[in-house]
Amino acid sequence: MSSAYADIELSDQAPEDDSDSSCVSFRPDCSDSDESDADSAPASTAQTSPRPSWSSEQCEGVSGSSKPNVRGPVRSGVLPDFSDDPDDDTDEDIANIPLDYGRSEKTKVRGVRIEQRWHKYCRVKVKPPNALSKWNDPAEALRQVTPNDVHRFLNYCLKLKYGEGGRHLKGTTKASALKADWKSFRGYFRRTTRTRISPEDSEEINAGIRKLIDKFSLNQQERGKEPVYVQDLTELNETILRTQERRFHFGYERIQMCLFSMLGIYTVNRLSALLSLQLKHLQFSIQKDPQGGPPVLLAEIRSEHTKQFLGSEAMYVYLIS
Repeated sequence: MSSAYADIELSDQAPEDDSDSSCVSFRPDCSDSDESDADSAPASTAQTSPRPSWSSEQCEGVSGSSKPNVRGPVRSGVLPDFSDDPDDDTDEDIANIPLDYGRSEKTKVRGVRIEQRWHKYCRVKVKPPNALSKWNDPAEALRQVTPNDVHRFLNYCLKLKYGEGGRHLKGTTKASALKADWKSFRGYFRRTTRTRISPEDSEEINAGIRKLIDKFSLNQQERGKEPVYVQDLTELNETILRTQERRFHFGYERIQMCLFSMLGIYTVNRLSALLSLQLKHLQFSIQKDPQGGPPVLLAEIRSEHTKQFLGSEAMYVYLIS
């Protein structure tokens, strides 16, 4: 009995470093030679089993199971490598974007015209022997400009008779045209110097503009804005559809003329707004007449091209029937 208890105690005792025997129990047979060696070797007991010579990393590789790759803490000063972050490879420079980007073409044309006139004015100012050195460079002259220089420049523009290529200019007869030149000059000044004319200087220049209006007897009468009523368009469209004095090549040309005259109400008769309309801005549908008559054609138009540089406004849909 004592020997039996001794065997049990010896079998229950295990060394501390053999506590994890997962590698030994799950080691597969790698080759046929291992089987022959096992058959020829004597059976070993738990007390005499040798410690396996392979490490835990080799055991993981043999068993085919791998531990999850857990990312460690990010060290200070080292950014993690995220593959979904785009590179900063933009080749655009905001300094190369003109300040008049996105403005209307007419505004750009007036800006180029006032710039050409300023260069021409500088060439006139540099001719006298005692001329200031700033007139040699138009940009430098613009940075050192004074209210008196602007007043003389606008007076010079009113006296111009020939433009680019020796073409005869029609001249300035409206006060609104002179104010438009002053507005274009302020835009040219802002684009070149990246600053604005001070309010004090603007007040002096505006006083000089009023003097130039009286000096050149410019017309200050505003353009008439006669109202147009729907009843007037109804009579016009009826005349277009019924008249026999004018012959149309196709019947739908009459419909196009009626639609064009009606669209002028919502686009404030701006030619550029009318010409900018596309089919995606119009939606046509046929509505049933509740009185039992023929179906009514309904046209929907969005007011998108009436004004371009007024900022974002609410989009209105006008109905034409």
